[in-house]
Amino acid sequence: MPATRPSLPPRRLMLLAAALLAPSLAIIVAMFLSDLFKSRQCPAGSVLWGTNQSGHLAVMLPVLVMPIFLAGWLAITGMARRGQSVFGIDPLFFRRAMGWLLPVVGAGWLMLTVNGAFAGFCATPQTVSYREGVFAPVKTYAWSDVVRVVATCRHISGRQSHDDVGYWLVMQDGRQIDLGYAEVPTATLVKVADSAMRGVPHSYDASRVSASCDPMRTRPLLADAVASR
Repeated sequence: MPATRPSLPPRRLMLLAAALLAPSLAIIVAMFLSDLFKSRQCPAGSVLWGTNQSGHLAVMLPVLVMPIFLAGWLAITGMARRGQSVFGIDPLFFRRAMGWLLPVVGAGWLMLTVNGAFAGFCATPQTVSYREGVFAPVKTYAWSDVVRVVATCRHISGRQSHDDVGYWLVMQDGRQIDLGYAEVPTATLVKVADSAMRGVPHSYDASRVSASCDPMRTRPLLADAVASR
């Protein structure tokens, strides 16, 4: 009879499934709650809202940390069962250390998430308001304060393959607000911004829109660049 591969114990299968599914589920839930919270913070009549880089990092942190943590936990547990050491140290020591580290990482993520929930922008047809974080004041701009728009797109490959679209408003005081974090299609984003900035003199730069991005996303950005010439 042909040899059969030994199956993984149910507990390890569950941990492996958690390593694959938990980060994605955490991101979906965090994005939904963050978007819902921001929409309720924005003034009536807002047409766009979203987070900033710190808020985006807080949402993405589980997919960066959790798989590594669970993979390390499984590896160290396996070494402990086989009686192996980690650089001459009992692997149970590392497992206890990881157990203590998990609440610290969780607390850090919670702090980032709370800060990110208050960080971001709200755009109405007349104004764009921006806030750095939970302890920062809200700064409100008129669309006429925009002096430059920079459109970007880069394709990120891998398990979480996607196009990272940016639509940066550069204000008169140097503030840069990325409307690309708004959870709307790129065509909708460009249409809203064009409507709000009709008659506002500003430059438009789409030189950092990569050809490797999905044409459905890049077409509105590049068409806007042609129209602004």
